[in-house]
Amino acid sequence: MPRRRATCHHEAGHAFVRWFFGFRTDRAVVQTGEEIRAGKRLRGRDGGLFTCHGMVSGEPIHEWPFRPWPLAGSPEQQAAGLRWWTYRRDVELIHCYAGFHAEAHYQRVDPTAAMLGGGGADMERFSAIMEGWSLDKAARSELEAKVDAWTRGLVRSPLGSAAIQAVASALMARGRLSGAQIAILCRQTYGGRECAFEAWATCWPPTMAQIRAGYIPERSAMAAA
Repeated sequence: MPRRRATCHHEAGHAFVRWFFGFRTDRAVVQTGEEIRAGKRLRGRDGGLFTCHGMVSGEPIHEWPFRPWPLAGSPEQQAAGLRWWTYRRDVELIHCYAGFHAEAHYQRVDPTAAMLGGGGADMERFSAIMEGWSLDKAARSELEAKVDAWTRGLVRSPLGSAAIQAVASALMARGRLSGAQIAILCRQTYGGRECAFEAWATCWPPTMAQIRAGYIPERSAMAAA
Protein backbone atom coordinates (compact mmCIF):
# COMPACT_ATOMS: atom_id res chain seq x y z
CA MET A 1 0.00 0.00 0.00
CA PRO A 2 1.50 3.39 -0.95
CA ARG A 3 1.66 6.42 1.28
CA ARG A 4 -1.53 8.40 1.86
CA ARG A 5 -1.54 11.64 -0.12
CA ALA A 6 -3.50 13.34 2.65
CA THR A 7 -0.77 12.43 5.13
CA CYS A 8 1.88 13.73 2.75
CA HIS A 9 0.04 17.06 2.55
CA HIS A 10 -0.37 17.12 6.34
CA GLU A 11 3.37 16.73 6.94
CA ALA A 12 4.17 19.07 4.06
CA GLY A 13 2.06 21.73 5.78
CA HIS A 14 4.18 21.44 8.93
CA ALA A 15 7.43 21.44 6.94
CA PHE A 16 6.40 24.45 4.89
CA VAL A 17 5.46 26.58 7.91
CA ARG A 18 8.82 25.83 9.54
CA TRP A 19 10.59 26.90 6.34
CA PHE A 20 8.41 29.98 5.79
CA PHE A 21 9.16 31.37 9.25
CA GLY A 22 12.86 30.53 9.11
CA PHE A 23 13.13 27.53 11.44
CA ARG A 24 15.50 24.70 10.50
CA THR A 25 13.97 21.30 9.75
CA ASP A 26 15.89 18.05 10.12
CA ARG A 27 13.60 15.84 8.06
CA ALA A 28 10.06 14.94 7.09
CA VAL A 29 8.96 11.31 6.88
CA VAL A 30 5.74 9.61 5.75
CA GLN A 31 5.38 5.84 6.07
CA THR A 32 3.78 3.42 3.64
CA GLY A 33 0.82 1.27 4.61
CA GLU A 34 3.12 -1.77 4.79
CA GLU A 35 5.49 0.00 7.19
CA ILE A 36 2.62 1.03 9.43
CA ARG A 37 1.12 -2.47 9.51
CA ALA A 38 4.55 -3.90 10.30
CA GLY A 39 4.71 -1.68 13.36
CA LYS A 40 7.64 0.42 12.20
CA ARG A 41 8.20 3.39 14.48
CA LEU A 42 9.75 6.75 13.69
CA ARG A 43 12.54 8.23 15.77
CA GLY A 44 12.13 11.81 16.93
CA ARG A 45 14.84 14.41 17.36
CA ASP A 46 15.29 13.49 21.03
CA GLY A 47 15.73 9.80 20.20
CA GLY A 48 12.23 8.73 21.23
CA LEU A 49 10.29 6.25 19.08
CA PHE A 50 6.78 7.07 17.88
CA THR A 51 4.04 5.03 16.23
CA CYS A 52 2.62 7.38 13.61
CA HIS A 53 1.97 7.75 9.89
CA GLY A 54 4.43 10.61 9.51
CA MET A 55 6.38 13.31 11.28
CA VAL A 56 8.44 16.44 10.78
CA SER A 57 11.36 17.04 13.14
CA GLY A 58 13.57 20.07 13.58
CA GLU A 59 14.80 22.74 15.94
CA PRO A 60 12.27 23.78 18.60
CA ILE A 61 10.09 26.79 17.87
CA HIS A 62 8.48 27.40 21.29
CA GLU A 63 10.15 25.13 23.82
CA TRP A 64 8.67 23.50 26.91
CA PRO A 65 7.69 24.77 29.44
CA PHE A 66 5.18 26.55 27.24
CA ARG A 67 5.18 29.96 28.89
CA PRO A 68 7.05 33.23 28.61
CA TRP A 69 10.21 32.92 30.67
CA PRO A 70 10.82 35.69 33.23
CA LEU A 71 13.41 38.19 32.02
CA ALA A 72 15.57 40.62 33.97
CA GLY A 73 16.27 44.15 32.83
CA SER A 74 14.47 47.43 32.32
CA PRO A 75 10.73 47.58 31.59
CA GLU A 76 11.62 48.19 27.93
CA GLN A 77 13.87 45.12 27.84
CA GLN A 78 11.20 43.00 29.51
CA ALA A 79 8.59 44.22 27.01
CA ALA A 80 10.92 43.38 24.12
CA GLY A 81 11.49 39.92 25.61
CA LEU A 82 7.76 39.32 25.88
CA ARG A 83 7.28 40.35 22.24
CA TRP A 84 9.96 37.82 21.30
CA TRP A 85 8.25 35.05 23.26
CA THR A 86 4.89 36.00 21.75
CA TYR A 87 6.35 35.69 18.26
CA ARG A 88 7.76 32.22 19.02
CA ARG A 89 4.46 31.15 20.57
CA ASP A 90 2.39 32.33 17.62
CA VAL A 91 4.62 30.59 15.05
CA GLU A 92 4.39 27.35 17.03
CA LEU A 93 0.61 27.62 17.14
CA ILE A 94 0.50 28.19 13.37
CA HIS A 95 2.75 25.14 13.01
CA CYS A 96 0.28 23.09 15.08
CA TYR A 97 -2.61 24.11 12.82
CA ALA A 98 -0.71 23.82 9.53
CA GLY A 99 -0.89 20.04 9.17
CA PHE A 100 -4.64 19.61 9.26
CA HIS A 101 -5.23 22.87 7.37
CA ALA A 102 -2.98 21.66 4.52
CA GLU A 103 -4.68 18.26 4.57
CA ALA A 104 -8.13 19.88 4.49
CA HIS A 105 -7.14 22.16 1.61
CA TYR A 106 -5.96 19.15 -0.39
CA GLN A 107 -9.08 17.10 0.36
CA ARG A 108 -11.39 20.11 -0.02
CA VAL A 109 -13.02 19.52 3.34
CA ASP A 110 -13.57 21.63 6.41
CA PRO A 111 -10.37 21.91 8.53
CA THR A 112 -12.29 20.70 11.58
CA ALA A 113 -12.91 17.36 9.86
CA ALA A 114 -9.21 16.99 9.05
CA MET A 115 -8.30 17.95 12.61
CA LEU A 116 -10.58 15.29 14.07
CA GLY A 117 -9.28 12.74 11.60
CA GLY A 118 -5.58 13.12 12.25
CA GLY A 119 -4.60 16.18 14.25
CA GLY A 120 -4.79 14.81 17.79
CA ALA A 121 -1.11 15.23 18.68
CA ASP A 122 -1.00 18.68 17.12
CA MET A 123 -4.00 19.83 19.12
CA GLU A 124 -2.56 18.41 22.34
CA ARG A 125 0.52 20.58 21.80
CA PHE A 126 -1.67 23.56 20.88
CA SER A 127 -3.65 23.17 24.11
CA ALA A 128 -0.47 22.75 26.18
CA ILE A 129 0.88 26.05 24.83
CA MET A 130 -2.40 27.83 25.55
CA GLU A 131 -2.45 26.47 29.09
CA GLY A 132 1.18 27.50 29.61
CA TRP A 133 0.34 31.11 28.77
CA SER A 134 -2.63 31.15 31.19
CA LEU A 135 -4.82 33.18 28.86
CA ASP A 136 -8.32 34.08 29.92
CA LYS A 137 -11.24 32.89 27.82
CA ALA A 138 -11.54 36.08 25.75
CA ALA A 139 -7.80 36.33 25.04
CA ARG A 140 -7.63 32.65 24.15
CA SER A 141 -10.56 32.92 21.73
CA GLU A 142 -9.02 35.98 20.09
CA LEU A 143 -5.64 34.25 19.67
CA GLU A 144 -7.22 31.06 18.31
CA ALA A 145 -9.10 33.10 15.71
CA LYS A 146 -5.91 34.90 14.66
CA VAL A 147 -3.92 31.67 14.39
CA ASP A 148 -6.67 30.01 12.37
CA ALA A 149 -6.81 32.99 9.99
CA TRP A 150 -3.03 33.18 9.60
CA THR A 151 -2.75 29.44 8.96
CA ARG A 152 -5.65 29.31 6.55
CA GLY A 153 -4.34 32.33 4.64
CA LEU A 154 -0.81 30.95 4.41
CA VAL A 155 -1.76 27.39 3.43
CA ARG A 156 -4.28 28.57 0.82
CA SER A 157 -2.16 31.38 -0.61
CA PRO A 158 -0.94 30.75 -4.19
CA LEU A 159 2.73 30.45 -3.19
CA GLY A 160 2.07 28.55 0.03
CA SER A 161 -0.25 26.08 -1.64
CA ALA A 162 2.29 25.49 -4.43
CA ALA A 163 5.13 24.92 -1.95
CA ILE A 164 3.07 22.46 0.07
CA GLN A 165 2.09 20.61 -3.11
CA ALA A 166 5.75 20.36 -4.16
CA VAL A 167 6.83 18.98 -0.78
CA ALA A 168 3.84 16.61 -0.58
CA SER A 169 4.54 15.21 -4.07
CA ALA A 170 8.17 14.59 -3.15
CA LEU A 171 7.13 12.87 0.08
CA MET A 172 4.66 10.72 -1.82
CA ALA A 173 7.42 9.58 -4.18
CA ARG A 174 10.31 9.24 -1.72
CA GLY A 175 8.84 8.97 1.76
CA ARG A 176 11.65 10.97 3.33
CA LEU A 177 13.05 14.46 2.73
CA SER A 178 15.89 16.25 4.47
CA GLY A 179 15.49 19.81 5.63
CA ALA A 180 17.78 20.91 2.82
CA GLN A 181 15.60 19.18 0.23
CA ILE A 182 12.46 20.78 1.68
CA ALA A 183 14.13 24.20 1.56
CA ILE A 184 15.07 23.75 -2.11
CA LEU A 185 11.49 22.91 -3.06
CA CYS A 186 10.10 25.88 -1.14
CA ARG A 187 12.69 28.32 -2.46
CA GLN A 188 11.90 27.28 -6.01
CA THR A 189 8.26 28.15 -5.40
CA TYR A 190 9.16 31.49 -3.81
CA GLY A 191 11.49 32.59 -6.60
CA GLY A 192 14.66 31.84 -4.66
CA ARG A 193 13.63 33.84 -1.57
CA GLU A 194 14.03 32.47 1.93
CA CYS A 195 13.47 33.86 5.41
CA ALA A 196 16.47 34.34 7.70
CA PHE A 197 16.22 32.81 11.19
CA GLU A 198 14.13 35.08 13.46
CA ALA A 199 13.77 37.79 10.82
CA TRP A 200 10.02 37.72 11.52
CA ALA A 201 10.67 38.61 15.17
CA THR A 202 11.29 42.25 14.26
CA CYS A 203 8.02 42.70 12.37
CA TRP A 204 5.57 40.52 14.30
CA PRO A 205 2.60 40.13 14.06
CA PRO A 206 2.07 39.69 10.32
CA THR A 207 -0.83 41.26 8.48
CA MET A 208 -3.20 39.07 6.51
CA ALA A 209 -2.06 40.85 3.34
CA GLN A 210 1.54 39.79 4.08
CA ILE A 211 0.49 36.21 4.78
CA ARG A 212 -1.57 35.89 1.61
CA ALA A 213 1.08 37.55 -0.57
CA GLY A 214 3.90 35.34 0.69
CA TYR A 215 5.82 38.26 2.21
CA ILE A 216 9.27 37.31 3.49
CA PRO A 217 11.20 39.80 5.66
CA GLU A 218 14.52 41.00 4.30
CA ARG A 219 17.64 39.70 6.00
CA SER A 220 18.44 43.29 6.97
CA ALA A 221 15.48 43.14 9.36
CA MET A 222 17.65 41.08 11.72
CA ALA A 223 20.44 43.64 11.73
CA ALA A 224 17.95 46.34 12.68
CA ALA A 225 16.85 44.45 15.80
